[in-house]
Amino acid sequence: MGFDFQERTNKMLRRLRIMGVWSKHGLFRCDLYFLYFITIFIYCNFHNMSQVVNLIQHYDDLEEVASSGLLTLVKLFTNLKAYCVIRNRDKILRINETVQKKSFQPRNSYQEKEALSTLKIFDVMYITHFCGPTATVLFFGLYPIAELLRGNRKLPFNAWYPYDYKISPIYELTYFHQLTAPFTMAQIQVHTDCLSINLIAILIAQLDILADNVKNISRTKYQQSDKASEMMETELLDCIQHHKEILSCFGDVYQFLNITMFAQFLISTISLCLTLLELSVLSPASTHFAALIIYMSALMVELLLFCWWGNLLIVKSQLLPQAAFECDWLAGSITFRKNLSFFIFRAQKEMALYAVDFFKISLGSFVLILKNSYSFYAVLRRANNAATN
Repeated sequence: MGFDFQERTNKMLRRLRIMGVWSKHGLFRCDLYFLYFITIFIYCNFHNMSQVVNLIQHYDDLEEVASSGLLTLVKLFTNLKAYCVIRNRDKILRINETVQKKSFQPRNSYQEKEALSTLKIFDVMYITHFCGPTATVLFFGLYPIAELLRGNRKLPFNAWYPYDYKISPIYELTYFHQLTAPFTMAQIQVHTDCLSINLIAILIAQLDILADNVKNISRTKYQQSDKASEMMETELLDCIQHHKEILSCFGDVYQFLNITMFAQFLISTISLCLTLLELSVLSPASTHFAALIIYMSALMVELLLFCWWGNLLIVKSQLLPQAAFECDWLAGSITFRKNLSFFIFRAQKEMALYAVDFFKISLGSFVLILKNSYSFYAVLRRANNAATN
């Protein structure tokens, strides 16, 4: 059965190519695409730097820091995510080639159904994640329109500019830049995230295929053959080789996410904390309040995606030893049983992703981040109230 895992990753890479992050021949070459990448980088980060300057000018104003900092951090972090994709280009291509091997293909309708089920869940989560940052930028863009109707010329995001942006047509051009630059950054963020999660989803589908293959090793399939034991041994060795290849892909994904997930956890905690602080001083009926609610929801969805898939990867890897024990090992030869014992021993080590080799990426980490964010918010709220009084 042909099941194109590679094409799913290629879709993400094509979308990243549109946003200037992925080149077919390597990014750092003097060609037109490199010029395209530089143009997008400068266009987006000019907006980021203007927000950073604004933060520096108002470092002693907690409300201004909360208002501007919560989005500035995420947009600056998007540069790191894009850099990690560029830096780990060879690892991504290596995984993409590996998943096209025959051993990675479903062997029966059950395995294909399980793989489709896993990848359909990813598709739904991808759409959800795509909608969050996109809606956030659009709602922030609506806020100045509401203010313009009252005679006030405001921009979607607080930023410093070396010119008077309230004069036409400078205002309209600056507004357009503030809308399109964050929108581009949002798309880069979504698709770098989903590229990583897509690779994790493929690993999970492979663990389902491997578990079913190991569990269905049986002497009854080879009753008509004089070499039933040898055929069972060969089938087990194929499963062991498949497991090694999965572990190799897992190692590449681990290195790809190791640093970025630590930054993700840290920035998500700070951003959620600042968002709660900003929400506490806004009117619930304002457009800005609605935009922050969407932004906070998008942050939580992004964090949940990594933690949910990381947790599922752990669970699926923990099921491998049980699947191996359910095969027809009593009918196998001594060599078969020894190989199976080694396989079970190796499979007992769970496939867990970590941030800087310390924080496990799981649902438990997601709950912990939410708790810490609220705790930090409570401290900042008390400090802000004390300063105001």
